[in-house]
Amino acid sequence: MTNPVDQQSIRDLLLRESLPVQAVERTWRALGHEDWQQADRALQRMAADPHVRLALADVAPELLDWARLSADPAMVLHNLERFGGASYSPLNLLRYLRTDPRAAGVLVALFAGSQFLSEVLIRNPEYFEFLTSDQTLLENADPDRVQERLSQALHAFSAVDSQADAMRRFQRLELLRTGVADLLGLIDLRAVVARLSDLAEALVGECVQLAETQTESGGSSASSRLLVCAFGKLGGSELNYSSDLDLLLLRTEPCPESVAHRLTELLVRNLSQATSEGYLYRVDLRLRPYGRTGPPAPTLPSFLNYLQHHAALWEQQACLKLRAVAGDESLAAQVLPALEPLVYRERPVGRSRADIRAMKARIETQLLRLKDGTNVKLGVGGIRDIEFVVQYLQLEHGSRCPQVRQRATLEALARLVATGVATEEDCERLRSAYVFLRTVEHRLQMMESRQVHSLPRERAELRKLALRTGFADQALPAEVQFDRAYAHHTQTVREIFDRHLGATS
Repeated sequence: MTNPVDQQSIRDLLLRESLPVQAVERTWRALGHEDWQQADRALQRMAADPHVRLALADVAPELLDWARLSADPAMVLHNLERFGGASYSPLNLLRYLRTDPRAAGVLVALFAGSQFLSEVLIRNPEYFEFLTSDQTLLENADPDRVQERLSQALHAFSAVDSQADAMRRFQRLELLRTGVADLLGLIDLRAVVARLSDLAEALVGECVQLAETQTESGGSSASSRLLVCAFGKLGGSELNYSSDLDLLLLRTEPCPESVAHRLTELLVRNLSQATSEGYLYRVDLRLRPYGRTGPPAPTLPSFLNYLQHHAALWEQQACLKLRAVAGDESLAAQVLPALEPLVYRERPVGRSRADIRAMKARIETQLLRLKDGTNVKLGVGGIRDIEFVVQYLQLEHGSRCPQVRQRATLEALARLVATGVATEEDCERLRSAYVFLRTVEHRLQMMESRQVHSLPRERAELRKLALRTGFADQALPAEVQFDRAYAHHTQTVREIFDRHLGATS
């Protein structure tokens, strides 16, 4: 589908009476719609008003032809109909699209790339103005700026429930802004994950403050404080569109355990409870000392004691990404200096290598048992293989080479090259694979804001994923190019993984 469709034939769908059925079918099929009758009914519903019909006839040729080149023309048309119906003035919207073709391109990219974000715009059509501003879409990641916008969004609300809803609305607008810039190719992976992480960090901070206010109103001391630390993707400032927040809560020494327990409950509720405006994040506290059976918010000394004397290697490995993200600043300043000597310490020769390899083997055995298909995150040569290679090298060399101590995967790869711990060729291959696989993961998760990591089994759906990831039909179909790229990257990653973490002789 490379040749543009005759624009007059598209206008005829709207302006010619008694158009032959064969002509209607031919035009819609050329526009990429298998269910051409459903597509035509949608277009005619949009054009029920005579004035809207004329305006739509001016816009539809270019809009529908762009949709033809997208991952899902039918999805674009469906969302376009719903957005037009939700707009305050469908006629003014069409006139605006006529004068600003770039805005029409924004809609096509969004409506084909993410149903979740499309729903955000349809529910809040006033957000559209934010998506047509280069300044808004291209704004650099800046934690202070995000916090400033969040404070402004919450300023008018004093009730807890109202603040909770305002935070959820703010999150959706920020996700929409980042998602559209991502889908349009205006920002790269580093910028995407930085924006998503800055957003989560700001919201966690506000939820901590809200929990403290709620606790004080319940009669507890205002001096009770928590420090919130993040593992995983948030800890590394490389969050996904649909990540859990793996958090560790530490209480200050004066804070009674009962108060810390209550603060923890409120913080988790503020982040994860669904209101009429949805929820913010799923929260996982199981990486704390002793897991589910441990206190929800231990003190820093008790956490460090656990890490030194009781933690398994995988728990120490998780701490490679641990950082403070919200709460008590004085306690935050103590964490890293106390943590690093325990994480980056000398270990028996081969222990890290064997333990990490065994952990990955267990993960892959579980995937086979679940028949999970091709898992971008956990499968052979996937994202986890890259992270494990990097983390293994950090654990092995971090005690003698502090320069490799870096939480974010891409930055850690650069440090491993700069220090001579890994070769430039290996790290460039891992970097390229990481960017590709994380982009695929984002396209999977953006669709419905779900934690999806497996590639579609149906070829038609895989083709849509390939198009959303940036492949286009050339000598080979987009989905075949995607297959080859995926195989190349995962085979390369597994070869490097096996070289560093293969079984010892």
